[in-house]
Amino acid sequence: MGSQRTPGPIGLEPIRMCLIDEGTLNRSTTPTPGPSRGIDPVDRMAIEDRFQEVLTRTVPLLPEGIRGEFAAMITPASLAIMAGVLAVWAGSHYFGVGFVVDAILLIAGGIFLGVQVWSAASDLVGAIELTASATSEADLDQAARLLARFIAVVGVAVFAALVLRGAKKGMPRARAAAASAAKHLGGMTASHSRVFQRVAQETGRIIAVRNTNPLSTRWIERGFPPKPMQIKIKTSKKTGVVTAQGDEIAEARKAGYFVVDADGVPRNANGTRMDFNTPPDWPLEPGQVIHPMQKKPLVGDYDLLGVIDPQAPGRNLVVAASEGQILDDWSSPAVRDVANRVNAMLDQPRVMHGAHDGYRGARPDFSDAGGSTVFLPDGSIRNLDTAEDVADFYKELGRQPITGRY
Repeated sequence: MGSQRTPGPIGLEPIRMCLIDEGTLNRSTTPTPGPSRGIDPVDRMAIEDRFQEVLTRTVPLLPEGIRGEFAAMITPASLAIMAGVLAVWAGSHYFGVGFVVDAILLIAGGIFLGVQVWSAASDLVGAIELTASATSEADLDQAARLLARFIAVVGVAVFAALVLRGAKKGMPRARAAAASAAKHLGGMTASHSRVFQRVAQETGRIIAVRNTNPLSTRWIERGFPPKPMQIKIKTSKKTGVVTAQGDEIAEARKAGYFVVDADGVPRNANGTRMDFNTPPDWPLEPGQVIHPMQKKPLVGDYDLLGVIDPQAPGRNLVVAASEGQILDDWSSPAVRDVANRVNAMLDQPRVMHGAHDGYRGARPDFSDAGGSTVFLPDGSIRNLDTAEDVADFYKELGRQPITGRY
């Protein structure tokens, strides 16, 4: 009889299972991924970052025949240029389907059919508008789909010529158009303007917004915080940033803000200095008022001129006192409703107090109001360029500020 052998160490070990992740050919379990890098919520992303994200998401959505060609363009340098051009177009009052059609026909001649080029142009405009107003990942995905449809029709070469080759020559004109658009919208960004339009239509109210410094527009677009009601300091005519002078410096620090000293370091009322996590991406100047948490300078807020019921335009009632105390912020339920609706759709609250026509310190002749932008319930916009235009508009409505004569 053969002798019975004692098994070696391998035979003594328990049988090991060969694990395969379901749906894969992996012969070992895939480790649980760790947290991804921090990414700002979409509604807090700078507009250039949103466009870079959409351009990147467009690549896998393109037809296979042109996917590689477009992917080769997605380098950090070209991505920044493309995103910058698209962001400028988004803020330009003159950008639209006709603009795109003319540009395509100029670049490509008559190789596209009329309906085809107009449909493609609509996709590009839709992609740009959706990116500019995006508040969710779904918005960015849809914008990428529209952009992919546009590129699939016109081709990568035409898109590159439209955006990249025209960048150097067209950027100054585009930036000038964007600046003109910002002025046309009273310093408001294009996407925020659409929010006010929407709320005016939803509520059936006339919403008038005082013009803010157009130099603040680019900082608003990048998410810089608005000045609150207790900060009466003006924005700089040079930078668009709230900049304190003289006694205003102590006022800002007393309210809890940091102010940039002559040495370029922001300090608060206790003398504590603020250290930036990254170098400031705006022109840092003495006197600038810096938000203690966001570590960015204050810029102009959206100052309501009035919220008006077109069925009773002369009615101007405010709550001026509560529990026997005079309130600092005179307002009304209608004004608060509009402010809440608008703020809920912005990157952060930017309507910070009641309307100017309900302010106890407002001048009866509106000489302190400046120009304004009026959003009407039918979706149209009316520009009031001067205080005189504002006064005439109120006369048309038969309305006066709370300080007027009734």
